[in-house]
Amino acid sequence: MFLVDKGKSAVHRVKTALFKKSGRWDKHPLNVTPPKTDWQELDRQLVALSSSLPFVIRDFHVDPAKYADYRQKFWPGSLYAIGYKDKKIMEHFVSYTLLGVSKADKYIDVASENSPFPDLYRRIIGAETYSQDLSYPPGVSGYRIGSSADSMPIEAASVDKMSLHCAFEHFQNDVDTNFVREVSRTLRPGGKCVIVPLYMASRLLNIVDPILDASSVRFDDGAVVMGETNLGGLFERYYSPESLKRILIPGLGLVYEIYRVHVPESISAGASPALARVNYALCITRQPSA
Repeated sequence: MFLVDKGKSAVHRVKTALFKKSGRWDKHPLNVTPPKTDWQELDRQLVALSSSLPFVIRDFHVDPAKYADYRQKFWPGSLYAIGYKDKKIMEHFVSYTLLGVSKADKYIDVASENSPFPDLYRRIIGAETYSQDLSYPPGVSGYRIGSSADSMPIEAASVDKMSLHCAFEHFQNDVDTNFVREVSRTLRPGGKCVIVPLYMASRLLNIVDPILDASSVRFDDGAVVMGETNLGGLFERYYSPESLKRILIPGLGLVYEIYRVHVPESISAGASPALARVNYALCITRQPSA
């Protein structure tokens, strides 16, 4: 199951501050320096793996004019994502563009929590949009779907578009793998799902919040296990190129495309540092019926 995020409350922030102030974090076994990622080497590995794993690599160049138009049209101008709004807007711009969300679509924002974007798409575009999250009451109620992302209570082949924004990396244990199977089940032929960012690193990383109970986490074989005090949840996974085989599953009738996201300096200059983390996206397409 994808656990409810327990690392965002004010109480948790106070506990984290006291934990660090006490000096316990300095001596904690999970307080390790993550392996440095050589991004050029990582990209070379991706290119090499594309001949043996079922994916292709493409480039997504952010158009400044289209990005500015999207930002003006859809950014709610609220306190949502305060402190990292540049990253959040970019995530949604990338998914919106790759998906091509239209009025005719049934769209689900997976692991949506309190995101305003599904409502905005419903009001502005006219699409049939839903928010899915484990924190919601179980079942479908109005435009909300309460469930784990890998077992949604919806009919097979009933969805046109899905997207996940800074969410997929929190899917602990086998939920990431099982979610890809759920995408195959729920997408209509030709339907698409976009995961952004697809968090990558030179080594497979399993990261946990050191003051939360991680007893439910089964760490991946070969992963570097480490802690982070501002994780914003219990668990996070960064994929190495080789470990992508756990989610790029053959035989499901899916086409996988990994996009390198190129953000021009005209946008990144002056933006919050978090924007630099939006460097890869995964687009999954259900193959059309023969």
